Amino acid sequence: MEEEMVIVVKKVDFIRIVRLPEGEAPIEVRKKWVGLVLPCLGVNDLEGSFGVVTGKPENCPAYSCFVVSQKEALDILNQSCPEAADWFKNMGYPKEGMAFGFKVDEAEVVG
Repeated sequence: MEEEMVIVVKKVDFIRIVRLPEGEAPIEVRKKWVGLVLPCLGVNDLEGSFGVVTGKPENCPAYSCFVVSQKEALDILNQSCPEAADWFKNMGYPKEGMAFGFKVDEAEVVG
C-alpha cells in the first residue's frame, strides 16, 4: 500500500484486501489490512507512488491500483486494529486530500 495522488478512471464501490499490501509500513501493520472491506473511489493506472514512511517518490513500473480515501481506510483499520491505525496516525496520516493505493492483485471487488 502506497500513498497516491490520483485521478480516478473507473468507479468501484468496495474492495476487500486479500493479499499483504506492498509498501514501507512495517509488515505487522500491513498484515492488518488483509480481510478488511474498504470503500473504493475507483481504479487508476499509475506510473509511480510515494512511500508512506519516507514520502519519497518510488520508481516502479506502471500498475493499476484501487484508490481508497486515507481517512475512511484508517477509520476502518482503527475499528479492527487500533494499534495499526495508531502507527499511521503517528506518521501524520490521514493527509488532507490524499488517498492510499492498493494494487489490483492485493484486493478484490466486493460491491
